[in-house]
Amino acid sequence: MRIAAVTFGTTPRLEFNLGDAKVDTIKKKLKAIGNIMFMGGATATTDALTLVNDVVAPSARIDSDRVMIFITDGKSNIGDSPKNKAEELRTKYRFEVYAIGKMNCRRMAVTWKLHRGCTETL
Repeated sequence: MRIAAVTFGTTPRLEFNLGDAKVDTIKKKLKAIGNIMFMGGATATTDALTLVNDVVAPSARIDSDRVMIFITDGKSNIGDSPKNKAEELRTKYRFEVYAIGKMNCRRMAVTWKLHRGCTETL
């Protein structure tokens, strides 16, 4: 299993990509995930998805199953709507896209079009 991680706040950052030696064993994967730090700032969802589209998705193996689990603490508040970039991952790169939103009562619900066209409000 190959994994990648992109973190984002006000700007996105590639923590590690598919096939990186930094995450080529289970032990290294767990360590790399454990080393990811909270970025803070705004919620630049579209910029993060653009980075996934431009850097991570092209690194996927042709015959692989592709899943993206997108975890956010709230509604995107920088840039355009992330819906088109998520849809591009789903259609162009064959990713199953799942979104998990963590928010408090004062935040608006995060709505995403997920795999197979299902709409979920988080």
